[in-house]
Amino acid sequence: MVQEIGLETPGEQAALYSAPPSREDLGLAAALVADAEQNAADGREQERLAVMARNLVVGVDNEQSRDELNQIAVWHYEQSAACFRRAVVGYESAAKIRRDENKGRQCLEKAARAEKAAVLAELAAIELKGAAERAERRRE
Repeated sequence: MVQEIGLETPGEQAALYSAPPSREDLGLAAALVADAEQNAADGREQERLAVMARNLVVGVDNEQSRDELNQIAVWHYEQSAACFRRAVVGYESAAKIRRDENKGRQCLEKAARAEKAAVLAELAAIELKGAAERAERRRE
């Protein structure tokens, strides 16, 4: 015998209900957003340092110095990507707590921007690593 299941039982109705976030939850969300913003700022700073190292490579004639500057740029790009990834986690966690349409959407939009920045930093690091490997093969 097949019985149709609806939302008539109290347990099924309770399963769909979620309580609004408490004051502590909202405080946690605010702290997560603040932490994510700090991580994003750190990521931008690391990216700025990577670009500076990358620009210094252009004026250097010594191969060893050029390789070291490339390694520094790669390290800063990797640190930048890690900071942006931490920011994504913070923003997404805050969005789960802040179910309000505007606040949650803002957190998700910031998470998407941080994700894009992380991907770009990772791609820049991969590009520099590949260029360094090609230069090494040419020297051999």
